[in-house]
Amino acid sequence: KEFISKTSLPSLPIIKDISFDLAAEEGEFTPGFRDVKLIIENDLRTVNYYKVLIKNVKEDRFEFARPFILNTENITASRFPIVVQYVAFIEGNKKNLLKLGERFQLQLVGITKAQFDFWKSIRGDETTVLEDSSFSTEVITNIDGGAFGYWSGENVKTIEFVVQ
Repeated sequence: KEFISKTSLPSLPIIKDISFDLAAEEGEFTPGFRDVKLIIENDLRTVNYYKVLIKNVKEDRFEFARPFILNTENITASRFPIVVQYVAFIEGNKKNLLKLGERFQLQLVGITKAQFDFWKSIRGDETTVLEDSSFSTEVITNIDGGAFGYWSGENVKTIEFVVQ
């Protein structure tokens, strides 16, 4: 079977600053935990697409951060902030994993629109209470010939930090 697709290499994301905000759950601060605030450089001449992955350095693999995907379609500033969370659902309860003093790696990945559209169709609405659910009846792909997925270039900016 033959599958056909084409892609491009997005530009490398530029993180201008990193800081930490107090983590809160339902309006209550979570002592000992933080959210990560990134300031991202934004090229106003183009729409950029990103995915965000994170892991504790003690972990083997990167996980989806919150937000997992984002774009600059409606951003008109040359720099903009995003607040990144690393959470797990344990027995139905949301738990922040960004503990003070712990070391983490975060990847801000420049992705193509095709990859963004694929993940958006798979992940559904990130604001839903149904974790890892998809409300899509059609998975968006940029591969002709009946394949599942996407063919996409990526450009990865990895940072390592201790939560402060």
